[in-house]
Order: sequence, then structure tokens, then C-alpha cells
Amino acid sequence: MSRMARAAARAGWALLLTLVVASAAQAQEGEGGAKAKSAKGKGKKGKGDVVAEGPKFNADTVKLVFDREVFGYAGAGRRDPFTPLTGKGAAAMGPRFQDLKLTGVIYVPGDGRASVATVEDADGKKYRVRRGDVVGNTRIVDIGARRVVVIVQNFGLERREVLDIQRKAAAEEGTT
Repeated sequence: MSRMARAAARAGWALLLTLVVASAAQAQEGEGGAKAKSAKGKGKKGKGDVVAEGPKFNADTVKLVFDREVFGYAGAGRRDPFTPLTGKGAAAMGPRFQDLKLTGVIYVPGDGRASVATVEDADGKKYRVRRGDVVGNTRIVDIGARRVVVIVQNFGLERREVLDIQRKAAAEEGTT
């Protein structure tokens, strides 16, 4: 239900409550009418001003209903909604995928969990990772002889990426 729809529903309930109270007042007025009292001064009866006495309500005829909206968040397998996506909280989450570079692989054929890869972020900090490890917004899925397959999570969406190892000579030639 959208915010405007909830506001319209609340306004509808308020109008309904007003109509119920008004109809109860008219029903009582129709039964006995408004009683008039004459009052002069402070609470003294006598000739002078005429004051109408208000309707008396019966608790059985008017019932107030309060609706409360209840919200639930199934957090299993989902990110914490209070964790900031950008700003100071992002630095505490670790490096972003765009800042990671694969620098080395120790590959063990047949046993994917035994393979180890080293990745480096833009600040030069190195991370030694295995399959299933998480670095920033990147989760390691598979480690091959010259590549690492990762899943990158940005703003709740996941995509599969591959980090390839580059030789130093090839990397240096590409920059000059």
C-alpha cells in the first residue's frame, strides 16, 4: 500500500468516525431534544441567559476503533536495511570490486577450497582469499589457475564477474 493510499485510508476512517459521532448525537437529540437551562452569573439558576445542554453519549452506541499498521522484515539472506550504501559506512564495508586487482593464485587442482588467491585494492592493501570469502562487496565463487570468479553485490543486485591475473611485463607495456 503506498503512502498516499494509507493517508487516504486514515482520512476515510476519520470521516467515518466523525459521521458516527454526529449520527449518535442526532439520534439522542431526536429522542429527548436539547435541554435548555437558564443560568445567570456563575452556575446560578435564574432568569436571563439560556444555555443548551449538550447531548449525552452512551458508551454502547459509540465505539472508537484504532487501527495499527504492523510491518515485518524477513531478513534471512538479505542485507541490513540500516547499513548505509554510500558514505562513511561504505569504507567500513571494505574495498569495492572496481578497486580490486588479482595479483596471484596458488591453484590446487581438484580441491577448490584449498586454492588461494591474492587480491590488492587501490590503496595497496592485499587480501588472501579462498572460495566463499567476502572482500567488500565481492564474494569469491571459484579460483582457477589464472582467474578468479566472483559475485559482486551492488545495491541489492548481484552480478558475476571474472578477475584475470596479468603478467607484470604485459601490464607495464599496456600502461606506457
